[in-house]
Amino acid sequence: RHGLMIGYYTVWMVWIFLIFLFPAAYPISLCLDRLLGQELGTIYTRSELKKLLDIHSSVTQSDLTRAETKVLAGALDFGVKEVGDIMTPIEQVFMLGIDETLTHEQIKDIVQTGYSRIPIYEGNHHHITGMLFAKDLALLNPDHTFVIRNILPTLNRQLPRVFADTPLSDMLAEFKTGSAHMALVRTVNSEGPGDPVYENVGVVTLEDIFEEIIGDDIDDEIDSAIAKRKGKLIRATHGAPTPQKENNALEVSNETILSLCKYLMANVRSFKKKRMSKAVLKRLLAQSPIAIVETATMSEDKVPFLFLEGHLVSYFAVLLSGKVTILQGGLEIDKISSKEGSGEFGCFIEDALRVPRYRPNFSAKPQGYVRYLKISKESYDAAIEASKLERKHKSIIREAAGLFGMDQAEVTIDLPLGKEKEKEKEEKEEKELVDFASTPYPPAASATFEGGRRGVGRG
Repeated sequence: RHGLMIGYYTVWMVWIFLIFLFPAAYPISLCLDRLLGQELGTIYTRSELKKLLDIHSSVTQSDLTRAETKVLAGALDFGVKEVGDIMTPIEQVFMLGIDETLTHEQIKDIVQTGYSRIPIYEGNHHHITGMLFAKDLALLNPDHTFVIRNILPTLNRQLPRVFADTPLSDMLAEFKTGSAHMALVRTVNSEGPGDPVYENVGVVTLEDIFEEIIGDDIDDEIDSAIAKRKGKLIRATHGAPTPQKENNALEVSNETILSLCKYLMANVRSFKKKRMSKAVLKRLLAQSPIAIVETATMSEDKVPFLFLEGHLVSYFAVLLSGKVTILQGGLEIDKISSKEGSGEFGCFIEDALRVPRYRPNFSAKPQGYVRYLKISKESYDAAIEASKLERKHKSIIREAAGLFGMDQAEVTIDLPLGKEKEKEKEEKEEKELVDFASTPYPPAASATFEGGRRGVGRG
């Protein structure tokens, strides 16, 4: 009980014994070191270390928590596990066939699955020929269709191959080089007659390795309500600030877009025809994100606001379906509701499209299931520029249509929601078209203007 105090007052006795016994003890210690070798101390096996961690985490006086113990145990197992232990079986991997055609609707469905890397197979799922990134699909013109076989060589996305017995440490080192974050796992199949062949059995991702180290699943801020499964890659919510109720909740039918387009042009000053053309407005609505709020299972203090009084807002909101309560100073001043298919919509904070750093003087709180569309100020400004460009080029279209003996209706326009940096390119291409129109060639069979470039085809 008082060992420290006793040792303090008797230390002089220890030094006396040390001085008198040193001439005999030192030679003996040298001989024992040569005969027995260096003392190694206590060495624990991997399983013994894990057991010690469990003991320490279960004791209240220990500094180790359960969460820390789980990470340490995962790190201990990391060195002995192989890729085959954590891979996603090939049967559970989301893939696309190389001869499939990508349409606008199919691209939308692919994006909504939430996968960021999509293997491409030919013939059967065990024959993987390449990979697509979800971000690659954003570069495709939504008005055209594409066969995956034709675009795969252009994108040139490589999918590394590794064997199932590759240690996780080696796989992590490969991923850290930045060459890829997903790899195809293969084994050697020596069954049956003939030579052994390689067989693809699954895929492994960087996220799989991290989950194995920390001993738990990883859910980041862009996770959607897609059902949790081992094979998931990177998921997306398409900008929705609250959880989705169903996978198709983010889709807007063409009928709704047309109805909303008509409503906005008739009732909202910022979308009047003199400000924005109907074609550009339709594209703006089709590209704007849909947000979903489901408050039925939330307590009153947990219900998220669509926007808050006095807080910065940079988007215009259109209520597609549901009910929203308008509050000012904490008091209810109005209620707005909308029903899908009715042709009537609720609109909020139009001033956010025209006023930089806009702060509304009221709040909007959803009631039950609410579905609304968000048009950002940045997208709106780009749409206004696109409308100006469209009007600017009408005279060029009429001139080209007359030159080639066509109806003006036959000449199509597909202007993007452009950016400021594209103006110089637009003006240059316009000049080239005017120069071309002034050349004395015979009329062409067709003329098309689309997607930020202008091409004139000759028959």
